[in-house]
Amino acid sequence: MNKWFKTLNSINTYRVHVVFLFLLIVCLYSLNIDINIFQKENTILILISFVSLLAGLYVGNKYFDYLEDTISQEKEARKSSKVLFFTVVLHTLPFALIWWVNLPVLPIVYLTFFTFFYSVPIFGYRAKSFLPLKNLHASISWWLIISVSLAFYIIPDEINLLPAMMYTLHVFFIVYIIELLWDIRDIKGDKLSGNKTFPSIYGVCKSKLFLSAGIIIIWFLSGALILDIFFFNLVFLLLVTIFVREDFPAYYFHGVIYGEIVFISTQIILLLW
Repeated sequence: MNKWFKTLNSINTYRVHVVFLFLLIVCLYSLNIDINIFQKENTILILISFVSLLAGLYVGNKYFDYLEDTISQEKEARKSSKVLFFTVVLHTLPFALIWWVNLPVLPIVYLTFFTFFYSVPIFGYRAKSFLPLKNLHASISWWLIISVSLAFYIIPDEINLLPAMMYTLHVFFIVYIIELLWDIRDIKGDKLSGNKTFPSIYGVCKSKLFLSAGIIIIWFLSGALILDIFFFNLVFLLLVTIFVREDFPAYYFHGVIYGEIVFISTQIILLLW
């Protein structure tokens, strides 16, 4: 049993479940336009490239967020030469793979610089040091990585970048909601390290009201029917938001990711049915 808990803790610490969620979302969007991406040439290498890029963002964040993590999530705090090494490898691997299959490298260059700035201090500042940028940066990173992967590499013949960004827009909102939820857990660490987040400045109650209103607005804008999977997804996020507290254990917040995996997997199964 202890081995299972250690494995689960490693998955949560290094955000393996988050990367898996990314893979499911890419598959879902491809299936929604009736395309089997695994029949495309070099799909596996392309997916590995973008998974590596996203994983590099989170592994690098573990290294540079060590101070905050020791305060708000001590069991998940990691700062070692190995973590830094894997951060560099994960950001370098996409270049090598995309170059190997003779695909354009420039979009990967732009994405790497954008994601890297999330955690790495440049001139003494990080994106998360500024209130509007902290959550927007992570949400836009997800949105751009998925949009660029579809438009430039996975299904470039079927969709261009701007339509891909409109097509995947709700990913931005869902990730933004999840990021704000996680910031409720990290209030103490963010305050002490100077990271400006909505919960660390305005408190838990106002953050929950802001999130709840946002979820309801997303539901109205999406036009999701009451029996749609996406509707149940939003209800799940709303309930998580209503009951969340700063002192809840880490598994409550990781449970949000696992919940999203269940909802996306269900959508994929229904499409394949």
